[in-house]
This record gives sequence, structure tokens and C-alpha cells, in this order.
Amino acid sequence: MAGTNKGALEVSTIPPINLGYRLKYLITYPHGCIEQTTSGAFPQLYLADILELNSDFRAKIDRNIKAGIDRLIRSFQTTSGGFAYWPGDHEACDWGSTYAGHFLLEADAKGYNVPAHVISNWKRYQKQLAQSWRPNQKYAYWDHGHYYNDALIQAYRLYTLALARSPELAAMNRLKEMGDMPVVSLAQLAAAYALAGQTETAQKLLSGKSLEVKNYVEMSYTYGSDERDRAIIIKALCLLNEYGKAAPIVKEISQELSNEHSWMGTQTTAWCLMAVSDFAVKGGASDNLGFSYSLNGSGEKKIETKRPIVQIEIPVKTTEAKNVSVTSASSGVLFVRVITEGYPETGDQTAVESNLGLDITYRKMDGTALDVTNLDQGTDFYAEVTISNPGTRGWYKEMALTQIFPSGWEIHNTRMDEGPSAIKSAAPTYRQCMITRSMRGSRGNGLR
Repeated sequence: MAGTNKGALEVSTIPPINLGYRLKYLITYPHGCIEQTTSGAFPQLYLADILELNSDFRAKIDRNIKAGIDRLIRSFQTTSGGFAYWPGDHEACDWGSTYAGHFLLEADAKGYNVPAHVISNWKRYQKQLAQSWRPNQKYAYWDHGHYYNDALIQAYRLYTLALARSPELAAMNRLKEMGDMPVVSLAQLAAAYALAGQTETAQKLLSGKSLEVKNYVEMSYTYGSDERDRAIIIKALCLLNEYGKAAPIVKEISQELSNEHSWMGTQTTAWCLMAVSDFAVKGGASDNLGFSYSLNGSGEKKIETKRPIVQIEIPVKTTEAKNVSVTSASSGVLFVRVITEGYPETGDQTAVESNLGLDITYRKMDGTALDVTNLDQGTDFYAEVTISNPGTRGWYKEMALTQIFPSGWEIHNTRMDEGPSAIKSAAPTYRQCMITRSMRGSRGNGLR
């Protein structure tokens, strides 16, 4: 569509990671649970380390991070010191609490204002769980001999306590003695030992271990995937200065990030961006990035920076072709991409479903079906949304339902009625209603 097209020249000393596309996905994700709120802000902490930023972009990132910190503290932290999965919940989420606390620790280290009592209450919560932890069989899968999720939850908890300079060595030793754990749990535990100053123990945990991770996508507990686990391993290897072992995993991750057809969950995306950033800053990239470029044969412009990634805006018009020439002035390999973006013209749209069934029926208040393509003004009706699980991916937990309505439809808030509503529906854990200006005034009612 005319007016929606953008272009950029990206040059980097590390494999491309599709930074703009992945960040936009995180920042604009419509739901606001603890995992998604944290994922949206977390990678932005490191953008200034890897990318040359202008003042406007730097200010926008700063606002985003501060807003994320404020939302976590005001809407998610419980009296226990942990963090709930949805705003206002009273029960803390194990993995979400560790993930949010990890972000707050890193934000504090970057100079952002995180109140001391927030961190101290969180540390108290983490220590209580770390000290009382025992393997939980209900979280095991793939192999009943591996307490996969449960061990990873504990290892990540111990890592963040070590990052907060409050390592729980007794709990770390108990987990280490458990022995039979997948490599991602070992890597996270090794990182905890490294932060606690026990580098030799950390290195022994990973010595001779295969770094291969089985393919999977997890819908609950740690909300992870094989890509997320590889990112955790990369960060642990960087902490141990094992950049040679990390490099091939970074290449795999960069290929997944660069493939726009490769879907990643919000946490997987955030971890992958953080891991590649960590690798680039701590030793994975050359010291200097230098090159010259020209557009359509115009005069060359020289760029030199210590950052591993540079993005340069290219003016784009739908009727005009652009020729881009890049000449390296660096001693190492440079990765060059031309990135274009735009909204497609409206065409044929076909409804699809995958691993989940969803059916929407509109009904009059007496329950009879209604054709919403032909409505009289003032008609009262409701939407009946039925979700079915075909069983191809097992049991689903913590799902979110988003429904978009035209701007001319006025949504009746039944919670404001004096008496009980005549329409009965499943009770969501969390409900959110949004007015989306980008949809030209249309209203969406997001139900959790």
C-alpha cells in the first residue's frame, strides 16, 4: 500500500538477527501477562550496546523500559514478593517471578530506578522457594528420569539469586547432585556457579556434555522452546568465556531469527535477542565495524563504529528501484542485508486454523442466529465464541482470546449492570478491553 513502505540497510559483524521485525513483534504484542510484559522490555536494555541509536530512538527505548518496570511493580508483584501471571492476581507464578526479577536486576544494573524494597521482597520469595525445593514429578516429560521443567525452574531461580549477589550454595549443591538433567538446566546451574565465583565447578558441569537440545514447544510452566533453551546455553557459555562453543549455536539462532516464517513465542524471541547481544558484546564480534555505502551510484558515505550492528534508513517509493553498494573496511566478515517493509494491498483472505478450533456465531438476545452483514441500528446481539481442542498438541493452559469488532458496534459492559447478566459465559481469569486507533476506531475486547 502506498505510504506504508520503509527500507533499511543493515550491516553487522555478527550473523543477522532480524532485529527490527522481532522487536516490533515483542513491543506490539497485544496481551499483557507477566511473561509478555517482561519479554517486551527485556531485550531493549541491550540495544544501545549493539546498535547505533539516534536520540529519538534512544528516548523511545528509555520510555518503554521505564513503563515495563512500572507495570511490573504496580500491577504484578504480590505480597509474597513474587510476581503474578496476570495483573491483580494474588498467587505468584514461579517462572514468571524469576523472569521478571531477572529483568529488574538487569535494569537496575543499567541505571534504571528499581526500588530497593521491590528487589528485597523478591529475593526473600526466591530464597524461600530455593531452600524448600524438591524435584516434582508432575513437571517431568520426554523421559520420566528427567525432571526437566522443575529442574530448570530451580536452576533459573538459583541463577538470578547469584546475579543478585545472594547465591544459595546449599540449594545449588543439592540440584547439582541430582545428576541426570538436560543440558539447559546444567547450563543455567553452571551460570549460577560462575556468578557465585566457583568457575571451576561451573566448567565441570558442562565439560564433555553435548549441547544439543531436542525440538519442542512448551505451552505452560516455563513457556519455552528449543530455541529459548539454546539461548540460555549461549548466555551461560559467554559467562564462561566459551565463545568458540557458543558461535555455532548463535549461527543457528540467527537463522531462526532471520526467517520471518519461523514463529517464535515472546519469551523465545526475547531470550534469543538477549543471547545474541551478549555474544556480540562479550567477545563474539570484531572490535570495529567499518564500511562505505552508496545508493543508486551517489557519493559514498563512510561509517565506522564499535557497535556490531548499523542500520541506515533507505528512502523507498513503490515505483522506484534502489541499487545499494557496500564496501567493507573491516578485517573480518560483514553481514549485509537490505530490509524492506510495507502493508500489502487487501486481497483474498481465507480463514485457517491449526491445532485449535474456533467458531464464532452471532445471536439475537433470544438465542436465534443473526446475520451481522445486515443489521438494523439499535439491534442488541451477542457473539458466541466456541473453542475446541482437537488434541494434536495435548492439553492447553493459560490461553488468551482476542476478538476484534467494527467501530460502529457499541460494546455493552455487563459488569456495570445492577442485576445478573442474561448472557452466561465462561469466566476469564483476566479481561482487557482495548480501543485500537490503528484500526480506524475499531474496538477489540481481549478476554483471558
